[in-house]
Amino acid sequence: MPRKALPAKHLQQAFGSAWSDAQVAPRVRSRLSGQYAALGEGVRSARAAVRAWVQVWGASRSRRLGTKVAFAAIAAVSLQAAMVTTVRAALYDDQEYLVFPERWLASLDLRAPARDIPPPLTASPAVGGMNVAPLPLVISQYRVQRGDTLSSIAFDFGLELDTVASLNRTAGVGVHMVEIGEIVRIPNQDGIYLAAGADLDETSLSHGVMADDVLATNRVIGSVVAADTQLFFSGVQHSGAALTLAIGAAFQRPLVGGWVSSRFGPRIDPFTKTRRMHNGIDVAARRGTPVRATQDGRVVAVGESPHLGNYVIISHYVERYSSVYGHLQRVHVRRGHIVERGQLIGAVGSTGRSTAPHLHFELRQGHRPVDPADLIARMR
Repeated sequence: MPRKALPAKHLQQAFGSAWSDAQVAPRVRSRLSGQYAALGEGVRSARAAVRAWVQVWGASRSRRLGTKVAFAAIAAVSLQAAMVTTVRAALYDDQEYLVFPERWLASLDLRAPARDIPPPLTASPAVGGMNVAPLPLVISQYRVQRGDTLSSIAFDFGLELDTVASLNRTAGVGVHMVEIGEIVRIPNQDGIYLAAGADLDETSLSHGVMADDVLATNRVIGSVVAADTQLFFSGVQHSGAALTLAIGAAFQRPLVGGWVSSRFGPRIDPFTKTRRMHNGIDVAARRGTPVRATQDGRVVAVGESPHLGNYVIISHYVERYSSVYGHLQRVHVRRGHIVERGQLIGAVGSTGRSTAPHLHFELRQGHRPVDPADLIARMR
């Protein structure tokens, strides 16, 4: 008796959410353009494998439904594994260590910047057209209005957020904050400022542009350019970790909920009643509230101190940054562990010198403490 393929309804029962995810893959691909091409290929190949498997192992009328569902469940596991792998590959940048937050995916171009250098223009005139000279840089000013953000301003002027943020903020500090009446610099083209370096030709080629074009855009001559001279590189954008830092997306809030009970900066110490520097931010929350890694990294210290109580220190892959989590009730990681952005590392407590359950959270660049509110949204 000929074997029959497994009915579609049994496949849907066994696949559950995985089958639904396969159906929505086209919508995901359309949203993220070429970034999810790999996801589509993975889903298609996995589904093709499932069909072949079902045809080979399809049951005759005498086979029990339980056997069919069992094979379908095995196929579902294979499809889910393939989807998880391809999604992870699509979300991570070239270095495979930094995942972009969901809210930025719609506005970011995660592709690596083009490295193909066009051939140099010859002295002979163009035939049937004309040579287009580099556009000189012109910077205008815009006064911030109520409801503005740097991202909305960039969108209104047809520019990348990286361009506007880089011209008006340093290394992503304060990208999430603008003040009404603040003057924002608006260039007439996309690009970023970079140091000329010891060899401008080499610096330019490494970013896919020609040195002569860079000089023409900035309207300067090569003889006056020093290694530390900041020049506007038209069309160039940050990538990878540098991009997320520049647009304020490098770090996430270490816990959901809670409220900032003590900000970064000088304050009156609650125990000594003297004025001291507070090198982090205290976020009050219920005891046991999950604490998560603000960024991918390696756990470099787990310990207990009279001041911080139970604490964790994570070294990140972004510009020598590290993060500190203090007064934890529980710790879920050990020294040497590799953690991912958003991974559970502990729980809010009141260990050490503490007046109530809260998280003491620090960001450090090298050994220098940095105000987390300057780099993370909703931390004020």
